[in-house]
Amino acid sequence: MQRFKADFKPLTGRAGLVLLAILTTQAAIAGPRTINGCRLEPQTSCPGANLAGANLAGLNLRSANLNGANLRGANLTGTNLPDAKLGGAILVKSILANTNLGGARLTGANLQSAVISGAQLKDAKLQNANLKFAAISGVNLHGANLNAAILKQAIITGTKLDRAQMSAANLQYAQITGSSLYLAKADNADFYGATIQGCVLDSADFKYTDLTRVSISSSSGKALKLRGFRQGTAPPPPIEVNK
Repeated sequence: MQRFKADFKPLTGRAGLVLLAILTTQAAIAGPRTINGCRLEPQTSCPGANLAGANLAGLNLRSANLNGANLRGANLTGTNLPDAKLGGAILVKSILANTNLGGARLTGANLQSAVISGAQLKDAKLQNANLKFAAISGVNLHGANLNAAILKQAIITGTKLDRAQMSAANLQYAQITGSSLYLAKADNADFYGATIQGCVLDSADFKYTDLTRVSISSSSGKALKLRGFRQGTAPPPPIEVNK
């Protein structure tokens, strides 16, 4: 039987440009993707949309309205979501690697067990958000609002929390390593049993904060505000299991 050897070579020069133009035109004609009636494009409005498990990697969803959307287990790697509205959204076990959420509104969002790495969350609104068990690494949370957020048993590594607002936040048993909390406002927060290692705590506000059984090592704390901090004797809060 005669065998044929296929010899494929990449198109270069004029032929390559023509092919690129054809593919670009086809993509433009195809338009934005649609999942369960939600057009995935900048400024889209899909409150309450069902996007559970969707692969949204690399999409441009700038200023999108996804309030209350179900994004459980969604892949948001490299997704562009600055100034997006995600209030009350479900992002449980979602992947937010290199995701741009600068200035996004995630008030009351559920990010339990989410994997958040290298993401941009500068000035994001995360009041009352649930980040229990979240793995947060190399994230920019500079100036973010985390007031009353739940970060119980979260693992926070190499993250910038400078000037973040963390009043009344729950960080029980959280592990915070190699992160910066310069000028962070964490008054009345609960750090019961937390581990803080190799962090910058300079000028941070820990007034009236519960520091019971907190382990702080190899960290700087110049001008750290600790007035009225608490070390209570109440029964310890339970350590939960990540399911």
